[in-house]
Amino acid sequence: MKIAVEKRIGQTRAAAFSDDDLPVSVFIWRDRKLDPALRSGDVVPAIVRSVDKSSAECFVELETGEGGYFNLNPSKPVPVEGAHINVRIRSEAWAEKIALVQPVTDAAHLLTGVEAFQAWKAGLGSTGEFEEIGESEARTRIQDALDDALLDTVGLPSGGCLHIDQTRALVAVDVDRSGRKLKLSNADLNREALRTTARMISLKRLSGLIVVDLVGSVRKEAGKAMATEMRDMLRLCGIRQVKILPPSVLGLMEMSVPRTYPPINSYDYSSCPEDRRMTETGIELLKQLEELASENRTARIEVEVRPDLADHLQRMEFNLFQALEFEFGARFSLKRSADCLSPFLHRVLS
Repeated sequence: MKIAVEKRIGQTRAAAFSDDDLPVSVFIWRDRKLDPALRSGDVVPAIVRSVDKSSAECFVELETGEGGYFNLNPSKPVPVEGAHINVRIRSEAWAEKIALVQPVTDAAHLLTGVEAFQAWKAGLGSTGEFEEIGESEARTRIQDALDDALLDTVGLPSGGCLHIDQTRALVAVDVDRSGRKLKLSNADLNREALRTTARMISLKRLSGLIVVDLVGSVRKEAGKAMATEMRDMLRLCGIRQVKILPPSVLGLMEMSVPRTYPPINSYDYSSCPEDRRMTETGIELLKQLEELASENRTARIEVEVRPDLADHLQRMEFNLFQALEFEFGARFSLKRSADCLSPFLHRVLS
């Protein structure tokens, strides 16, 4: 398995590629001053807020003020409301979904970027050595992998395609011949489609209920074999503890994939609160200025910023311009402008 790693100011990105050079998984780590959200693997203090014995669930308030829950273990005492406990983040919160946690006796500890990266590598499912892609092409390969992760329609080697729709209730995957007369049988096309589906589940970080609409009907014994094969393909992508049902008489294969990380498209904050959108705009500004400074090693760079964004940048714990000047020198000038139509503009000065 190949891995590309790119270290930017304030964040690290990486992508893993299969033996046939297709992207399988991506890693994104942001400095906690840029993104204070709790990460999978963090151990944090929490307070037990409510216990629902009928549903065997316990709800806690994390030290950040966010909510979390875990399923009660019948072999362990039921927590007392108001109790202070430590919990490990098993599944990160995103959108309307609160974090899934696990009570632990470990001391509180927030993962470092290095620890999170090692955990990601360990979960890839690879049993061999990792080959690291050279720095010169890593940035392009990682961006290509992220672009692939955002695709809703994915081509198959045979010429067919997958249509992937993330809805509120489930993820729907439709296997389509694309109106072409393919030489593959339905069985071979479905097998090819499931192999690509497993890769896209990993790459997109899809979880929860996933339903694949296969081509044609599937006989009972063949369906059981397909479910076993799908489980093996997901395991090769590092995804385990999956519940998979053989295809129904209508050709629908259902599976439940455990949630750990938010889906890749959750990094699109266009529908998030204003404060979060401003932070993402600041991160995009940082990215563009870093690229400009790298390409123009001695030039001065002038940045024109809308007042609301300028105010937000001043409130952020992560000082973007201080970080840029540490890396590239005092070559940046910031100008507040009420006439700026976009959040920011920048220009390279000779």
